[in-house]
Order: sequence, then structure tokens, then C-alpha cells
Amino acid sequence: MKRPEVWLCFAPAGRSDWERRVDAARAACLVDTAARAVRGGWGAAVVFTPSPSLFAGCRGLEIVETDPALRVGDVAGRAASERDAGPVLYAGSGMPAMTEQDWGELRETAADAPVANSLFSADFVAVPDAPMLRIARGAAVDNGFALRLRDECGAEPRIVER
Repeated sequence: MKRPEVWLCFAPAGRSDWERRVDAARAACLVDTAARAVRGGWGAAVVFTPSPSLFAGCRGLEIVETDPALRVGDVAGRAASERDAGPVLYAGSGMPAMTEQDWGELRETAADAPVANSLFSADFVAVPDAPMLRIARGAAVDNGFALRLRDECGAEPRIVER
């Protein structure tokens, strides 16, 4: 049986001292998001990042180091080809407004059909099986992943209410 996973991508901006502070806050938000998702029923939280040191000492996360030159779509597409997971929820980074209950409801819904928060500017996309996210390959940004599911896979994502 496949394991449900939440995939979070984190690309730091960190050139100046202020950018590094913002990166640290964003990383903390991502860690909190991952913990709520796992408590909500997702089997694992996986962080894809070119800066794994930002997550050193964070228990309960699987950290996958990525090439900083890769586009986000290539990171997600590669993971979709390499990981035996399902359902999978891809979120670009932290989702601080999501509760454990929200994550649990998404987990249940995504087991049967794709789900997104928006067709044209998705913050997250959940799919029943990891290979569906191969459609992400080549995308510079993740906002169009739900639209690609519809147009390239013929899988109309269910759009959740705000």
C-alpha cells in the first residue's frame, strides 16, 4: 500500500541578513505546516530544498536536497517519478491557515480525485497517486499545476471552497 505524503518545496532567497531572517520565518512556517498535515492523516511530510541545513534538527520531516538550478516543476515532476506515494499533496511551502482537520479532509478527498484550491492559481494540488504530478515538469512556478492536470491528464480537479 502506498503512503500518503505532503510535498513542500522551499527555495530560500537569503542573500542579505534580512532575507535570511525572512527565510528562517518561512522555514518555521513550513515546519509547523508539515506537523499539522501529518497529524491530520498524511503519512509523511517531505521537504524538497536546496538548503537542507535550514531544517537540521527538525524531527518528523524527510528532507530531500535539490539542485538550486531546478525549476519547481522539475523538482515536483522528478519526485512524482521517483516516489511510490499516494495520495500526494503538493504545496509550494507553508500553509499556515490550514488546520489538522483541513488536512484530514483533503487527505480523504484526494484519495479518489485531484483537489486544488484554485484551477488557475493553485497554492496546493492533491492527487490520488504521485505519477499524476509528472505534469509539473518544466513549470517555472507551481500556480498552474491544477490547470495542467485538467488540460494534460484530463483529470478535472475538485476546487475546494475558501
